[in-house]
Amino acid sequence: MLIGRPDDPHNPRRAPAAKAAFPFGSGSRNPSGPAAASPHHKGRTHDRNRTASEKLSPNPLHPTGRPHTLYGGTRPYQTIPFQWSLHVLGGDGTLHHREFLADCNDDPRRTFAETLIAALSGPDAPIVVYSAYEQTRLKELAAMFPDLRQPLTAIIARLADLLPIVRNGIYFPDAGFSNSIKSVGPALCPDFTYEDLEDIADGATAAAAFLQFASGQLTLPEEVDRLRASLRVYCQRDTLAMVEVHRALMRLAGYPNG
Repeated sequence: MLIGRPDDPHNPRRAPAAKAAFPFGSGSRNPSGPAAASPHHKGRTHDRNRTASEKLSPNPLHPTGRPHTLYGGTRPYQTIPFQWSLHVLGGDGTLHHREFLADCNDDPRRTFAETLIAALSGPDAPIVVYSAYEQTRLKELAAMFPDLRQPLTAIIARLADLLPIVRNGIYFPDAGFSNSIKSVGPALCPDFTYEDLEDIADGATAAAAFLQFASGQLTLPEEVDRLRASLRVYCQRDTLAMVEVHRALMRLAGYPNG
């Protein structure tokens, strides 16, 4: 995807797009450091499970993996998506948020997929992501649920990855030689931060937190509620980072109201 003139067919803001969506989740999928200059992607799903005009939906997918199986039909260390976050920017500039966080009783993958499909129904606007991680998770879900393959494949076709633009087109010293969304977001948008997040501020911690109560390690209702609230806040922040990076890139490309 290129950022360019409004008549550029690759321009994510060209009319008549009706909405922009950003899928995004938590995990450690963001390439960073000097090695990120090569086509190298680390996964982040929520594990993290995140555009064009004017419905912006960041949609993080967050996954978990463990050395022994948590649900039937899974394998050790398999990535299990359990959470997504979606920000939608309306044509009037209003930002709306939707989310899903699985309970800990059953395998969350089908419910994850069904709720995501429902949330992304409607106009076929681009869906902004950051790396190939969401695409990988969605392809896995499409292979697992043949009856959901068509709508999941349609979602995959709408994905617009910001990472190649950031990696190949810009560099801000404040990003510290990192292409991670957690570095690029605050570098491009100085008012944006993760520093106020306390319990959960990265994808690995998010996956570990879900595993704690999904496996029964954590049973006190108040502790479970606290961690679930922290997961929601973190995943929402992660998706919001994509919204802000997209806006910053649009401004750099000459769209002052991007």
